Amino acid sequence: MSDLLAAPFNYVFDSIVKVRVSAANFYGYGDISPLSEDSGARIRVIPIKMAPPTMDPLSTDVTLIMNWVALSGADAGNSPVITYSLLWDAGNAEATTFTELTDALVTSFTVNAVQGGRTYRFKVRARNIYGYGPASDPTPVVPQDAPGKTAIPTVQLNSTVPTEVQVSWDQPNDHSATITAYEILFMKANGDFVLESTRCDGTLPEVVTTRTCSVPMSTIRTLTALPRDGLIRVKVRAFNSRGAGLFSEVNTAGATIETEPTNLSVVSIDVPSTYNNQTKVVWTALTRSARGGKDVLITQYEVYWDQSTGDWVSLANTSSLFTLKEGLTGGVTYKFKVRAYNKYGEGDFTAPVTIQTS
Repeated sequence: MSDLLAAPFNYVFDSIVKVRVSAANFYGYGDISPLSEDSGARIRVIPIKMAPPTMDPLSTDVTLIMNWVALSGADAGNSPVITYSLLWDAGNAEATTFTELTDALVTSFTVNAVQGGRTYRFKVRARNIYGYGPASDPTPVVPQDAPGKTAIPTVQLNSTVPTEVQVSWDQPNDHSATITAYEILFMKANGDFVLESTRCDGTLPEVVTTRTCSVPMSTIRTLTALPRDGLIRVKVRAFNSRGAGLFSEVNTAGATIETEPTNLSVVSIDVPSTYNNQTKVVWTALTRSARGGKDVLITQYEVYWDQSTGDWVSLANTSSLFTLKEGLTGGVTYKFKVRAYNKYGEGDFTAPVTIQTS
């Protein structure tokens, strides 16, 4: 084949070899044959320069799978490919000579024990019976993978803003690809999960950086429809350029739903302390869940009164369980009602209690 490519024949690649034949005996040569048909043998050469290899999507931060496209026909030099040779620089950015990893009739090769985040360069070339074709241009690849599974998040009341719930989590293994976003989902009362897109949007740079978000308790109550003292349950996962990591497990401890106080069950008049010009209004403290949650504190009680005018106005704010009102007028009917406050605001009023001073 090399002789046909050289002078005096000067065939070019892929051209059909043309031949005429004559026979000779004792009397000389016979007539020469017609030219051979156009369906005859073609000039063959080494394979062409291959396209660069590509990294398989199933590659990870410790294993690289390199793929390439097989050659055939004219691209293969019109001769079947015997082997493909995958070459690499072994992660040496200064290398000018590439080392052979495999020489086989395959179109994929797995390289194990690579270092995540390090750049590796690969080339590929094909060989037929006439020799190796030129190596492809190098393909630089970096071993990476989707993030690891996120650990269980911490769900607690915000120490700075105690009416908000703070969700925080540790950064999972990024597998050598920078984490670009998180998804933070809250469990609803029916078991479904929902995104809180105002304060816990995991695409926000500050959320990605701090791995923390804080949501008003009132927002969570509406979002989840959980009952008072219901555990606020959250799961989180991370994203990078390779995709999404696994969701964390849902927390089994942490902040619970809190509300304003319930209304006091009863308010009464302390008769022995009631005279012509004074009266004492008493009530029973709210306890546990009635305070707005098992861990919520009552900050104050507010007493309203009606001085037989039909208008209710605030009389006193106190942390005690009574209020003594002096300076009353004998024979006048007074009405009183009480409500409790916690950090979320006020509860409902009690039913009013009536007294006529005498």
